[in-house]
Amino acid sequence: VNSVPQFIVWKDCDLVFRGCNQQYARMAGLVEPGDVVGRRVSQLPLISEHAERYDRIDREIIASGIAALRLRETWRRANGEERIVSMNRLPLRRPDNTISGILSVSEDVTQGERAARRIRDDEERWTLALEVNDVGVWDFDVLTRAVVGSTRWTELLDGDVNWPTKSDSPLPPELVHPDDLMRFRVDWNALLAGELPALESGVRLRIRGAYRYVRLRGRVVKCDAAGHPLRVIGTMVDIHDAMLRQEQAANATKLESIGQLAAGIAHEINTPIQYIGDNVRFLDDAFTGVHKAIDELNALIAAHGEAIPVDEVRATLDRADISYLRGEI
Repeated sequence: VNSVPQFIVWKDCDLVFRGCNQQYARMAGLVEPGDVVGRRVSQLPLISEHAERYDRIDREIIASGIAALRLRETWRRANGEERIVSMNRLPLRRPDNTISGILSVSEDVTQGERAARRIRDDEERWTLALEVNDVGVWDFDVLTRAVVGSTRWTELLDGDVNWPTKSDSPLPPELVHPDDLMRFRVDWNALLAGELPALESGVRLRIRGAYRYVRLRGRVVKCDAAGHPLRVIGTMVDIHDAMLRQEQAANATKLESIGQLAAGIAHEINTPIQYIGDNVRFLDDAFTGVHKAIDELNALIAAHGEAIPVDEVRATLDRADISYLRGEI
């Protein structure tokens, strides 16, 4: 028994140790197996803190004849290091099947437990990271055409994870917007054919009777011996609100461009209109002067007949500035 890594010890029905292997003696804080013989658990330096519990378990085993298996214990070494132990305690029987004592076989599982704990911690961190970033995870089996998703994936679909029919992709075609379906199929087939290293496709998916924008990413993680894909894992993110904001921003940009174009056109129109208006006002003022001059000449003709004073005619024409008007008009 000294050649095995397990900690082995046996005791009688009075719960007094009758033997053990070298590994148990050292784990208990003693040197040799003989140092353990004749003692009780309460008398072992490094295990005495468990005495009451172990004695209770052993008495129950002696009374019932039922073993206590796969007990998880924490033992502390002499240097203070804690070790996790898996313990099995069984009844020892005589040839007539009566119980003569207890056999305890324990194994140090610290490394395995720590590795498992690290895996659990990593999985928890990964899950929290995905949930914080609003990411749903899906796992698609190419052969069975079955898709399994994470809790967040289910939430993104508002609980609607029972697809109408099995599909050749993680998204049944009847749920994908008709305008996005062909593009998604092309990308998905390219991924399975090995033409794309990863899938990234934005589609509108019908969820609870309404279409919402989602972004689907995926990668082939398992293939058969011939290189055919067997399993694809990916993520799905709801980008509906972001897409709506993007569309609103694009529409706002278009409206701004239209406004700038209208302002430019208005400027181009206003310039000749203003030019024409200025000239029309000038003509109005000019012809007002001409009309006044004609009225004054008619008054002179009426007053003097054929003998119109030349000086007064010239003065009338000068006041109307006829030479300037002829040139400008």
